[in-house]
Amino acid sequence: MGYILPGTPHPDRLCMRFAVFALFAALPALSAADVAERPLYFAVELLPSDFRSTVTSDNGSFNGHDSALNVGVAAGLRWSFAPVGWSHGPVVGVEAAVESATFDNGGHQVAELRGLAGWAVAVDRRWVVQLSLRGGYGLSRLQLGVEGGSDVDEGGRGWSLEPNVEVLWAFSERGRLSLGGGWRTSHYTYAGNGLDINLVNDGPTIRIGIEWQLSVAPKRLR
Repeated sequence: MGYILPGTPHPDRLCMRFAVFALFAALPALSAADVAERPLYFAVELLPSDFRSTVTSDNGSFNGHDSALNVGVAAGLRWSFAPVGWSHGPVVGVEAAVESATFDNGGHQVAELRGLAGWAVAVDRRWVVQLSLRGGYGLSRLQLGVEGGSDVDEGGRGWSLEPNVEVLWAFSERGRLSLGGGWRTSHYTYAGNGLDINLVNDGPTIRIGIEWQLSVAPKRLR
């Protein structure tokens, strides 16, 4: 049994300290996914087809239901607050969107400004999963043919809310494709010609997009 001078660390403790130091020294060299991002994006949306309406006039209140092909496009900017090197973190964004639904006897058009907030997780260097809540406020136009020869052609305003999930795949250092889906609810109101109309549109959504990174996270030192 060897003799250890007073004040000298025990060999076991020296080994432990060396192992901890080696681990932290090796961390910068480890390949890791990075969620840092600031992309511009453009997306095509397949929006809910179910429309429910409540029409109020001097003759009373009437409820209606209709289905329509409802599509839209959106363009925006998103950015992450995750520190460089982190594989997950908060994201926020802003986007402008337009949408159009076509009924048998008319149509519904919307122009919205939306904000989003959520959380992104980089699975690896190419794949990212993002959960977010998207909300918007906009102006709209409702056009309907009414029996008796008169028409409804009114401007309105309203809001939308959509929780969704998106999967993003990087096909280059700056370019990515996205595929997502969610559940969207929108409420728009109209008033004119003695009618008050409340139009509700809700249901599942599908979203396909392309993104371009404005900046790329600096590479890790090796």
